[in-house]
Amino acid sequence: MRIATSFSTGIALCGLALLATAATARFDGTPTTTDHGTTLAVRGEIVDLPARDMKVRLSATGTATVACANPSGKRVEAQKKTARVTLNGSQEILASDVVNGRVAFDVATDPMVTSGKHLCPSDQWTPLVDDVKFESVTLRVVQDGNVVLIKTWNL
Repeated sequence: MRIATSFSTGIALCGLALLATAATARFDGTPTTTDHGTTLAVRGEIVDLPARDMKVRLSATGTATVACANPSGKRVEAQKKTARVTLNGSQEILASDVVNGRVAFDVATDPMVTSGKHLCPSDQWTPLVDDVKFESVTLRVVQDGNVVLIKTWNL
């Protein structure tokens, strides 16, 4: 009985050790952000990572400033509006790019896509995104369908 209990305890401790080892992925330092006006790029390095394919997912929220161009193409500043937006982007990284548990990433949001329905006087007007004032960022690293690392911060 005592041997079975010790054996079960040993198996449980090994399982916990494996879980702890699998959950050690982290950013090496703080990822850096670059605001390109209407898109945001984030770059950095991930360490203590198993060599498997992954996806780095970026989500950035902020306030977009949008002007409108009338049907003849003339920009109308009086029609300028702001809107809360969330822009997303992702980067696929192959297992072969992970060297000694370390990999660099450089991911950017996709450009903002708008329709004039809610920002301009009518569908005949064209929205023109002037700028996005980014306020917060979330990075998720996904391997085998599981989020292995997540970080959120304010800009």
